[in-house]
This record gives sequence, structure tokens and C-alpha cells, in this order.
Amino acid sequence: MRRLGRVTIHLTHKKTLILLIKTILTPYFATQGYKSVLTTMKKIFISLVFLASIHHTASAQCVKIDSLEKVLYVLNTKPLDTNRINTMNAIALEWLKNRKPYNALNYANQAMTQAKIMGYQVGVADALVVIGGFFVEEPLKREKETIPRYKEALEIYEKSGNPEKIAYGNKVLGDFYYNLFYEKDEHFDEALEYYLKQVAALEKTDNKLALAKAYAQVGNLYDDMGEDTKSKEYFLKAVELRKQMSDAEVDDPHLFAKVQRSYESQIYAERFLNYGLGGSLLLMLLFAFIMYINIRQKQKTNMLLLQQNEEIKKQRENIEAQKKTLEAQKHEIQHQHDQLVEQNQKIVEAQEEIKAANEKLVKMNFILEEKVAERTRDLLKTNTALTEANEELDTLIYRASHDFKGPVATLTGLAQVARFDCEPDSPAADVLNKIEFTAQKMDLMLEKLHQVSYLIGKPLSVNLIDFRTILEDIEGVLLKKMKIEQLPVQIDLEIEDALYFYSDAELIAIMLENMLENAIHYRTQDPQKTPNIWIEVVHRTDFVHLKIRDNGMGIPEKYFPEIFDMFFRGNELAKGNGLGLYVVRKALEKMGGSIEVESEEYKYTLFRLKLPK
Repeated sequence: MRRLGRVTIHLTHKKTLILLIKTILTPYFATQGYKSVLTTMKKIFISLVFLASIHHTASAQCVKIDSLEKVLYVLNTKPLDTNRINTMNAIALEWLKNRKPYNALNYANQAMTQAKIMGYQVGVADALVVIGGFFVEEPLKREKETIPRYKEALEIYEKSGNPEKIAYGNKVLGDFYYNLFYEKDEHFDEALEYYLKQVAALEKTDNKLALAKAYAQVGNLYDDMGEDTKSKEYFLKAVELRKQMSDAEVDDPHLFAKVQRSYESQIYAERFLNYGLGGSLLLMLLFAFIMYINIRQKQKTNMLLLQQNEEIKKQRENIEAQKKTLEAQKHEIQHQHDQLVEQNQKIVEAQEEIKAANEKLVKMNFILEEKVAERTRDLLKTNTALTEANEELDTLIYRASHDFKGPVATLTGLAQVARFDCEPDSPAADVLNKIEFTAQKMDLMLEKLHQVSYLIGKPLSVNLIDFRTILEDIEGVLLKKMKIEQLPVQIDLEIEDALYFYSDAELIAIMLENMLENAIHYRTQDPQKTPNIWIEVVHRTDFVHLKIRDNGMGIPEKYFPEIFDMFFRGNELAKGNGLGLYVVRKALEKMGGSIEVESEEYKYTLFRLKLPK
């Protein structure tokens, strides 16, 4: 025997209203005496509370959907992964809870498609659960459309071996049959089977909260069927698990309070029943003896009346069943008709929107084409102006580096002549030394600027490269620049035998001169170390690999992106003018080569150059 009265979260507004009406009318039309007024009032109260909470639940779900859609927006900018699929399934499930089944179906279909692309079977199963839920509200389709999808999802969860997913799949099927159990007074065995499988799966996990809720659900189901012993057993398990959890672990304290009350009420009822049965048994024996005599006399008459009443009852039940079937069919036909009208209206509106959007796109394309044409004209003008400005800048650099050479040389000569008339340690001699030093720095900068201008305008010429001869010439140039008899560093050169390489000798000489000059400027200041530059030239299939390594001051890694920029100097102690590595980069760009740097501060610097054939 089943006690009606529990309302689950899966009921819709319409179902709740029907349940409310049924619970009010049940005491007046029921044929079984155990359905008391107290039980009826309990069902009415639960239904009213559920109706009052619908608005708050819907508001909370809308906030959660907005949050999930923001997360999905971010995930859509990244490569496809399981997080995006799980988020789409979560949004679909929330839309289903929020009574927006078509929105839920849209997200679930997208999630299923992407999960199949990835081979993510759990994502496919999650989408199947939502799609199955889409048909739950349609009585004529739900058993045909919902159950196969729920069972397919459960099979996937079982193959995954994840106990929590297996428990979730069984719970979905259990909830589905549980709702049918309330509507049709059928499918108790199916609901119980899947709920027990859910319990078995959760018992393999550490999720005490979910297991306690599962125990409570099984207890409710047995309670609805009037099986107090089984109900009490599972309520007790839920209560014991609740005692093992802290308040922070419980998301619904009211649920466990209700389970506690149900368990205690069954204990009290059992005790009361035991006490009452003893006294009732004695009274029943007395009444039984008296009634036995009367029953024997009226037995024949009653048997006849009972047979007639049974036949009348069966006929009445058949008529009522046929009437309900016809009414259900009528409602379903009317519902389908209303859906078709609504869908046709939506199709017409969608066609009009598409037409308007197409017209708008045509206009936008025309406007964009005009803007592209206008931007193209502006870019042509800008490119022309930039070309002219580059030509003027090249001319300016060339003239400046050429015309300033004479005055700088004159300034150096005058400083040297004036030194003859001064005492070596006098302040005037110190000033003349600084003037000569400044003039030399200016002369070096003019030389670098001249190299930059030369590199820009120089056409490539190809001839056989002799690296050893070029480096010997560079050593002589550096000795002359520094006005010393021997370079302040030791240069070690390793060149692969039988190296035949054709390129522009002038560009390579300019590039190597600046690389060596840069290594000399930043040589080690440690008296315990000998300043050293190591050069290796190796032949490869399509290029020559040139390595230049020194044991000098090194370059901080944070400066790597800037060291090849014009006028960049890493610190205030730098002796260069910030043009050496810039000239190297320009020469490599002219030849189509590349350069990489590796360095550790105060230990070494290594440049790797690729010179194409």
C-alpha cells in the first residue's frame, strides 16, 4: 500500500496544480480508508510551499546560467576541450531546470556534436541526459524518447568506470520512474532498482553527502509504498551518515531534518502499534466470536451482494478508464495543434528576420567596400610619403656622416697641437685630452652612421669569402682605431677546412668588425681572467653557421629584445655608441641572414649567425 504526498523538484507548474487538486479531492473519492485527513493536509502544505519557492528557484537558476555562459564565452576563444563541453552541458541542464527546454536542447546538441568530435564519451552521455529530459514533459513521447537516451547515457557512464557518473545515470532513471510512480501509481520496481544501483555506486566513493541523499530517497520510496521496515532501515543509514558530516558539508539541512523526523515518527508509530495491538487483539477476539455467529447467518446473502457489487465496480472502473483515455487523447491533440500553430508563426517571423538581415548585410557590404577603397587610397599616399621620407633620411645620414668628418678631424688636430704648449699634468692638458676623446667618439659615431647609410644603398655583390683574411684585416683596423700595438683580447679562430662560401665580402667585413669591436668594448674586467674571443665558422647545407663567443661582461636577459635597436646601450658604463649591433642586424637583413644571442651576466656572450648561400 502506498502513501501519496511527496513532491519532487521534477514536477512542473502544471503538474503541481494537478497534484494539489488531486490531494484535495482524494479524501472524498478514495475507496481506501487509510488515507486520512492529516495526510491530505500534509500534501496540500508541501504543494503550496513548492509553488511559493518556484519564483526564487527560477531567479537563482538565471543567475547561474548567466555565470556559466560567461565562462563558455571565454572557453570558445580557446581550442576545443572537455571544459567547453562540460560547460555547455551544465548550461543545458540549467535551462532544463528553468523550464526552457528548447534552449536546453540547443546547448545539448552542440555539446554532443563537439564531444563526438573529441571522442569524449562522458560528454556525449551528459548531453543525452539533457535531450532525454527535453521529452519528459510530453506524455506521449517521454517513454519512447526519454528512456532510451537515459539508458544509453547510463551504459556510457558504466563503461567509463567512474562511480559518481554511474550513480548519476542511475539517479536520472530512478527520478524518471519515480515521477511516473506518482502520476500512474506504477513503475515502483523500476524506480527502486535504479535508486538501489545509485546507492551501490556511491558506496564506492567518499561522497557522504550524495550517499546520504540516496539513502533518504530510497527510504522515501519504501515509505510511499508503506514498507515501514525497509523505509526505517534506509532512513537510519541517512541519519547515521549525517552525524558523520559537519554542518558545512551539508547543502540542504532541511532535507536531513525531515529524514530525522520521518525516522523518529516511524519508531514512535511502531511502538504505539505494538502497544495497541495487544489490547486490540483481546477486543477483537471478543468481537470476533459475536460477529462469527452473525457472519455465518449473512454469509450467503453477503456473497451474492459482493459478487454483484464487484461486477458493478468493474464496469464503473472500465467506464472511468475509457473516459480518462479519451480526455487525455483530446488534450494531446489540442496541444499538438497549438504547437504546430506556434511553430508556423515562428517560421514566418524567422523568414522575415532573415530577409531583413540579408538586406542589411548587402548595405553593410557596400559601405565596407567603399571604406576599403578609401583606406587603400590613404595607404598608397602614406607609403609614397614614407618612401620619400626614407630617401631624404638616407641622404641626410650620408651628408651628415661625410660633412662632419672634416670638422671632427680638425678638432682632433687642434687638440694635439695645443697639447705641445701645455704642461702634461696641467688642467689645460686634461681639457685637451677630453676634447680629443670626445672628438674620437664623434668620429666613431659618424663612421657607424656612414656604415648604416652605406648598407642601405649598397647593392649586393657576390664573391668567394676568405674569413681568415677578412679577420686579419679587421684586427689591423681595430689596432689602428685603438692606437695600440696589440689588441686587449685574445682571438681564437676555427674555420672548417675546404669551406667555399660566396657572399658580399664588404657586408661580412662590416658585420664582423662591429661584432669584434662590441666584444672588445665589453671584455671582462676580472684580473683573474684573460679576455678571449672565440670564432667558429662551420658549413651547413643551405648556410654557413658563424659563432662568436666571448668571456666578457655578458648581457642581462631582459635586454635581449633591445640590443639590436639603434642607439641602445645596456648600462651607463657602456663605452659604445649603441650602433654596433644595429649595423650587424642591418647587414644580416641585407644578406637575408639571422642572428641569435645567448648570454649569462659576468660569464659569457654567444652570438649565432646564419649566412645564407
